[in-house]
Amino acid sequence: MGQASPIHSTDLLVEDDRDVRNLAAAVLKETDLRVVEAETGENALDHLPSLAAFIPKPWRALDLLVAAKHAAEHLR
Repeated sequence: MGQASPIHSTDLLVEDDRDVRNLAAAVLKETDLRVVEAETGENALDHLPSLAAFIPKPWRALDLLVAAKHAAEHLR
């Protein structure tokens, strides 16, 4: 039986100071995190559709489970 790929988390790093952002990104990249960098909050919001799944209210348990399953499948 094949081994499942590990699920890696993504860090959205938002920092306007380039030197601080580069240092933080370098440290985070030493972990298993995938790092996405943004210089401003506005730039960070541009990344959210590709990094997160939004589920409109009202939330139902089944909807959350299905969304989580789809997200996990895309990470493999």
